[in-house]
Amino acid sequence: MLANARDLSSSAVYSCEGTIDSLDAENGVVTLLVDSTSSNAQDLGLVAGSMCSFDLSAWTMRESLTDYSVGDTIGVWFSELTTDDGTYRAWCAQPI
Repeated sequence: MLANARDLSSSAVYSCEGTIDSLDAENGVVTLLVDSTSSNAQDLGLVAGSMCSFDLSAWTMRESLTDYSVGDTIGVWFSELTTDDGTYRAWCAQPI
C-alpha cells in the first residue's frame, strides 16, 4: 500500500464529481456516473455522463467508504495511473 501511495505522489492531480453507481468498500473500489471533471481529467476522456471506476485502496481513510452509499454524490481526486483492469488509482474521496 505504501508503494502505491508513493507512485501517486509523483502523478498529476485529476478530479471529478459524480454519483456512486457501485461501491466495494472492502476492496476500496467505487464506480461513478460522472457529473463533472477537472479540465485535465477531460484530457483522459472523462466527461459528464461517462462511468468511471476508482481504486481508493491507497487512501489512508478508505474505511470512510463504508459511510457512502449507491446514489451519493462524491468528489474523487486521482492520478492517470491505473490498475491492471483500468481502474484509476485515487487517493481521496469526499461527499459533495
